[in-house]
Order: sequence, then C-alpha cells, then structure tokens
Amino acid sequence: MPARFIRRPNGYLARFSTVVDNVTHVNLTPKEAVLLCEQERMQFSTAVEKVRRGAEDIQGDFGPPGSGLDRWNEAIESIRHVHGEKETTEIIELCINPPEDPDPDMTWPTSSMRNTVLLDILCKIALEHGVTIDPAWVAETLTRMAHAWGDEDET
Repeated sequence: MPARFIRRPNGYLARFSTVVDNVTHVNLTPKEAVLLCEQERMQFSTAVEKVRRGAEDIQGDFGPPGSGLDRWNEAIESIRHVHGEKETTEIIELCINPPEDPDPDMTWPTSSMRNTVLLDILCKIALEHGVTIDPAWVAETLTRMAHAWGDEDET
C-alpha cells in the first residue's frame, strides 16, 4: 500500500497514506509501526527498513537524511493541498497534542480521519485486485462519505 511513516514534531511516528493524502495512524512507536506493516502483509525486514526511513527522515528509498521533519512538512503540505486548511489544522493539532486519555466512545479523532481510513481500506482492496484508482473519484468519495455521516462542514 502506498504509505510512509513520518516523524512528528513530538518524536512519535504517523502513517501517511499517499492514496488518500492524509494521516491514517498517529502516535506510533517504531515497534507499533512495524506491527502495523506486518498486519498489511509486509515482511519483517522490509517493515523495519520502512519504519527506520520514517524515523530518520530519510528522503525516498535511498536518499540522504532530511532535517528531521522534512517528511512531516511534505505530508502537511499534501494534506493542505488536497483537503484544505481546516483538515490540515485538525491533523496538526491531533499529531502535536494527541489526547492522553482518548474517549473510548470516540472511535476516530476526527470524522475526516475516519473517512480517510475507510477510504484507505477501500483503496487497498481495489489495488489488490488490480483496479486503478482515479484521484477525482477519491475526492468525490470523501465528499459523499462526509455527507453520509453528516459532516458536510468538513469537506
């Protein structure tokens, strides 16, 4: 699945999906990130390398280390470009100040994040079956999902 790990300003990792251009997981330790990769059927050694590149802010697969937050900054700009300023602000707040004791009834920190994770799962299934994903379809689907969940103000 096209995703990468990014080191957040607080030192923890986040998983950024390049399919839906948004964060799908936050507050991950390197061990949790490797386990997440393994759940997605990635080999352990590949998962460790993928997480290491994120933790060390390595550019691309074999590039030099970044400033420490280059991947973070690129992800934030991508979120801003695709989802707008409101979503970007929510993601930054969530990533910098995650809730210490999340509400057990709150499945997703933001409804946009819920929609992003659901769409990410749908895209994984499509890619596994060789279906090409149209970016316009992704944007349209996110909008429809927001309307279906009553989140019209978040699109």
